[in-house]
Amino acid sequence: MYEKTVEFLYNMISIRVKNARKNLGLKGKDVLIDETPDGANLISAIEHNRKNPKKNRYLIPTTYISIIQEKLQFHSICHLLFGTEKEILSYSGKLFEIMILESLEQDTPFKNLIMEALTEDSAFAINRFITEFVNEHGTFLANLYIDNRILNKYSDYDTILIQAIAYLYNNQDIKYVYEDALIDFFRNLDSTIKLNKRIKEFVENTLIPIITRDANYKQIYDIGNKIYNELSNTYNESFVREIDSYDIDRAHLPELENYKAEIINEILTVTINYVLELSNIQYTTFPVPAIENEWSPELINS
Repeated sequence: MYEKTVEFLYNMISIRVKNARKNLGLKGKDVLIDETPDGANLISAIEHNRKNPKKNRYLIPTTYISIIQEKLQFHSICHLLFGTEKEILSYSGKLFEIMILESLEQDTPFKNLIMEALTEDSAFAINRFITEFVNEHGTFLANLYIDNRILNKYSDYDTILIQAIAYLYNNQDIKYVYEDALIDFFRNLDSTIKLNKRIKEFVENTLIPIITRDANYKQIYDIGNKIYNELSNTYNESFVREIDSYDIDRAHLPELENYKAEIINEILTVTINYVLELSNIQYTTFPVPAIENEWSPELINS
């Protein structure tokens, strides 16, 4: 549960500790020299992100966290674990992406809410329609009826998902509220004990409500849902009942081909043209930069 999110944070903690120690000219044994004879090994484990179930299950043992913070001259425990405010903002986008991806991997009631939010992105909306159509009617009918202009371009779920997360994150009504909430969340943590469970609570109680609230952004970020509804309504209500009445076998292929041509000429081409135009408007009006992890060790003392 949120192991990738936690490892993302652990890796930065390791680098933060190592850089602080080196900048102060200290050896590993110097950091905990008065606290434990195993101090050098423990600091080495922290700096290399090695966890031992008995010694440092959560990377930095709570027994030594305040001592490490003071000895390495971090301003606070939050500064040691999660960085300065500038640091947090530098990696907040990548953390957002990882948390969303891990949330979608879990079978929870929140998964559908996230899918709805991501559907604001037009490419994700089209991909979602294609996926649902294939799941309901099969690949054969999808290849037969869905226009190749969208079938070929919008079938790469993994790439489109990352793009949709970036689109969601870069909505300013979401981004700034999320960033403020993330900083407050980290400031209230005094250890890494069960960090995955704390991340889960943050996602469920804070992040999900932020990305699914309607009031501030639905009006201007509504193109994706228009596309999804247009495709679903056209394909499902206009002719799926007719498609399903056929026995899909070789004997009916000529009739299906003729029916396909008729439907596309009269209905589907208009719908696809409209959908592609809407998608173009979205990306022209609201260009979305990819999410980058802008954190680097140079930001540690910022």
